[in-house]
Amino acid sequence: MKKICTCCQAEFEISSGGANQCSVKCFLFARMDKSGGPNSCWPWTGPKNKTGYGAYHPKRNKTINAHRAVFKEFVCDIPDSILVRHTCDNPSCVNPSHLLSGTNKDNTNDMISRGRHIDGRKKIIGENTSRAKLTEKQVLEIRSLKDTQMNIAKKYGMSRGAIRLILNRTNWSHI
Repeated sequence: MKKICTCCQAEFEISSGGANQCSVKCFLFARMDKSGGPNSCWPWTGPKNKTGYGAYHPKRNKTINAHRAVFKEFVCDIPDSILVRHTCDNPSCVNPSHLLSGTNKDNTNDMISRGRHIDGRKKIIGENTSRAKLTEKQVLEIRSLKDTQMNIAKKYGMSRGAIRLILNRTNWSHI
């Protein structure tokens, strides 16, 4: 059966299934949000892991980070021992111009030079963490609301328990 690739418009043959792209490169390209322009971050629009990195599933029961797959397809092939780092510190970014290869030591040096490390004096907290779902402004709004925890949770797309921890200052205690 022949199909037209939704990315490059090339005609391609498929044996079965619902593939809409003719190649891995087109598959990855179709899942990049390039709306901010060539110099902006291009967030991965496919699935993400719990730390915010894009998740690419090349085979059943196999997952690799999307930024690594993009680097291999659009920049160059690299051995498994080499990391793919972000110059933008945005885990979901897959813009090839924001990615570079390096060692674990390079990645650690990036983290330290950009102030994203915990060294006993400086701790990553609040909206500066990669897993933050709220901004400090939203946390202050939540604390000022006179509504039930359940209604607040629905408004912000959070669980009631997460709202309780914010209101009790267990979470976001620094503000």
